[in-house]
Amino acid sequence: AEDSPVSEAMQEAVFQGLVAVASASDGPKVKQLLSAILSKSRSDDVEVRLVAIRACHRVWSDLGVQVVSGLSEVVMFASELLEDEEQRVEESVRRLIKTIEECTGESLQDALKH
Repeated sequence: AEDSPVSEAMQEAVFQGLVAVASASDGPKVKQLLSAILSKSRSDDVEVRLVAIRACHRVWSDLGVQVVSGLSEVVMFASELLEDEEQRVEESVRRLIKTIEECTGESLQDALKH
């Protein structure tokens, strides 16, 4: 799917808003926010799944360990999404995991195993 400049700008605005909310939130609210974002990764629509992962990735990229309280939720969703039939979803999740590992300094490989 080709993104128009308008939809890209809208997505960027939403991502910035999510980062701002996450940065102003305490641990339980960060968990709630990341769960709400990632719940969209269960959509039947592959584009919705991708945007949910990108949004979560953006929060981690911008805030790092500040959102570590939401790690268990992200790991739970990531382990499911690694089995997604859409290759772009799996690749996006692997990029997210790499960013989280860089932020935390720890490997998530054991946590991602069922």
